Amino acid sequence: MSAVPAGFRTTASGYAIDLDRREAEVLVSLASDSGRLITANPEFVSLLTPDAYPDDPDASDEFARYTSDDLGRARVAELALLQAAPLDGGDFLVTAAEADDVLRGLGFLRLLLSDSAGEPDAESPEDSSADESRPMRSAVSQWLAWLQESLIAALDGGAAADE
Repeated sequence: MSAVPAGFRTTASGYAIDLDRREAEVLVSLASDSGRLITANPEFVSLLTPDAYPDDPDASDEFARYTSDDLGRARVAELALLQAAPLDGGDFLVTAAEADDVLRGLGFLRLLLSDSAGEPDAESPEDSSADESRPMRSAVSQWLAWLQESLIAALDGGAAADE
């Protein structure tokens, strides 16, 4: 029987989780690749953002025009925090001030891996069995969700001391 992995824990400077080398490599790779994608194609973020005014295309376009750059910069900054995970494994440290951004970065990565990013859902008539990467994306998405839940639990468990 394998042990249940320990999640984020409160430290003197914020929160920490012990990642093994493979976990850190996956997290850093996903965050790095996603950040490069956003930087190369800023409109990409708007594809993953709900339509602000679904009944008014002009207002929706204007809203997207004024917010997409800020959203892109915010996502890149959030993903940069995830890239700080130590590639050789060990403690991934998140300060109390970074925690919300780390949660948003993890959520964005989950969104990229989800049905919202164009993957057919269970009720779709399309044959999703042809997508061999779906089980791996699902497993990684579940792991990212666990990281989020673990950090939220640590945040709920008590405020980290500010340094």
